[in-house]
Amino acid sequence: MVNSHNRVKIAIAAGGSGGHIIPAIAMGDALTHHGVELLYFAGKGGMEEKIYANRELPFSSIHIRKLHRAFKPGNLLVPFSLCGAIARSFFILSRFKPDAVIGA
Repeated sequence: MVNSHNRVKIAIAAGGSGGHIIPAIAMGDALTHHGVELLYFAGKGGMEEKIYANRELPFSSIHIRKLHRAFKPGNLLVPFSLCGAIARSFFILSRFKPDAVIGA
């Protein structure tokens, strides 16, 4: 279903490494050539935030804690951080109202 403005809107969630971010940007570039409105979102403070900002791409960030493989006391806060990240994701998506979401 196309939104009321007849312009397709797509949210792209990608971050963590260049292996996720670069393909997401390439997809986004191809989609914008077809008139698609994009919004990228990913973790706050990561390399993806800098990459999206340097390219002047529409971007929203989500605060999420890193889960360490070895036990660290900070891992105990990950479930709470995850709940906040999910809530923030729903907020971002409810404001942008995408027709589709792509995860990379």
